[in-house]
Amino acid sequence: MEPNKNDPYLRLWQNICQMHRQNLGYPVEESWFLFPAAGIGDQVLLLSLLPAFRQHHGGKITICADPRMESLIQLYRGYFDGLISVDGVNVWAFRPHMRFALGQPYVPWNAVHGEGRLYDFCLDHDISLADLTRHLLHLPRSAATAPPIVPDVVRGEAERRFRALGLVPGRTVILAPVANSIPARMPKEWWARLVQLLAEKGFTVAVNQRNAARGFDMITGADDGPIPGAIPFDCPLAETLPLADLAGYHLSARSGISEILAFSTAKGKILYPIGPSPSPGPDGLDWRISHLGAGGTVSIPRLYGRACEEINMLPQTTPDEVLKGWL
Repeated sequence: MEPNKNDPYLRLWQNICQMHRQNLGYPVEESWFLFPAAGIGDQVLLLSLLPAFRQHHGGKITICADPRMESLIQLYRGYFDGLISVDGVNVWAFRPHMRFALGQPYVPWNAVHGEGRLYDFCLDHDISLADLTRHLLHLPRSAATAPPIVPDVVRGEAERRFRALGLVPGRTVILAPVANSIPARMPKEWWARLVQLLAEKGFTVAVNQRNAARGFDMITGADDGPIPGAIPFDCPLAETLPLADLAGYHLSARSGISEILAFSTAKGKILYPIGPSPSPGPDGLDWRISHLGAGGTVSIPRLYGRACEEINMLPQTTPDEVLKGWL
């Protein structure tokens, strides 16, 4: 069948190839073209598997990414060969052009393959979202994830931001309360009580706010104001990791931010709200029982080798219970 020359995504792919030939020093035909999609956690999973991908498949790796991913990509810059900025790709419309082959575009995200039903395996088997990403990358289940590497310039910016915020080294908790992918959320009053308890224990609390330039809704209090007692801040995603290192502690609702914070040297805790929530969710997945964390089958330590404590969060779980034995 002849390709539709008026297909905008065929033209997009042709433009990507042209940008590659103009700006990168290796042939299009010798490169894998991988498009990170969806949220921060999905993107981290793909980027962390790039060294294993190179080892198993060879060739060059070109990442085609939304420019809002620039900061996150800084943490994985040594794991691929070239970067092309591609704004606003509709991965479903792009699907007819995808092929797992050198010199072809490919989006290794579960929702655009197998009619979006790959998630069902997480419900019925000992399979994680990371395993599904490995599968789409034609990697064995044993393929290891690689850690992010914070560039010195990013670490320096984080240190300056930490000082400017007036945070206390080793006695600060970086708080990330909102997770877009999990419908169940603890109310603002719950987090306010948590901050109060931390203050009583002598800790400073800093909470991440909306950062429009980042392009992701890893936010807190966007609709009803900041959490009382917590110092709000915005930062590029790459700085999240060194900020937590300086702080000494991090606590987040299960989210893409959790994937980054899991690599921090800080003492971490991941909260997994599991109910009440729709079953199944809008994407067909029941998030209460299947994800990367405590609510699913594979925890952060198994995925990343970093000892973050994870706990399931029921509506009746109190902040006192969350902090017990942690600090």
